[in-house]
Amino acid sequence: MDASVQESIRKKVGHEAPFETAELAAITSININSAHSLEGLESLHALRILIMNGCNVPSIGRPLQDMRSLVAVISHNSALCDISGLSELQLDRMDLQRNRIEDLTPLLAQANLMEVNVTGNPLNRHSYRSVIPELMDRGCRVIHSGETEWALGLRMSEEGIPFSYYESAEGYRLCRPGLRFTSVPELNHPIIAPEELDALLTENPSAVASLFEK
Repeated sequence: MDASVQESIRKKVGHEAPFETAELAAITSININSAHSLEGLESLHALRILIMNGCNVPSIGRPLQDMRSLVAVISHNSALCDISGLSELQLDRMDLQRNRIEDLTPLLAQANLMEVNVTGNPLNRHSYRSVIPELMDRGCRVIHSGETEWALGLRMSEEGIPFSYYESAEGYRLCRPGLRFTSVPELNHPIIAPEELDALLTENPSAVASLFEK
């Protein structure tokens, strides 16, 4: 069992491992921080809401594919890039802000999906131009990056810069999703205007990482 998953379960049941089967079966929501895998989550058969923040989990399909009670997946500031393998689940909400997701095609298999947030992901052109409109035509509420930050985020990804770019109330910000570059990816999101980032990517792409040091 991943240490972060175990810690989240400990907080839910109120004691250290080992955990009783009945205790695990009573857990319907869980919040996991800084996990490197979702090993151990499969024991939570009644889980309905999964919340992940700052996790280094690239794929969620295999660990979640048999969790038929799951209706909502929330993953922020994480290294999630593959959302395939969930077609058997009846999800109605996915909040996937600031991850590394490029392909949204697997969401088309989610017939019950009512709301999805993919802000701050380096979506490929097909996902941004075609999949998002198709989901919206089905009645799904899709929250996504605007044209400006999406294009710059995709450009960074294509140049091998694994950062997220998104708009906040204070301005446009960069984020280092996952645990590769920081142990607290939810913190230190430097503000940089689109024209400044565009110029930096043109003149010196390797300098983007130094923005987190200021």
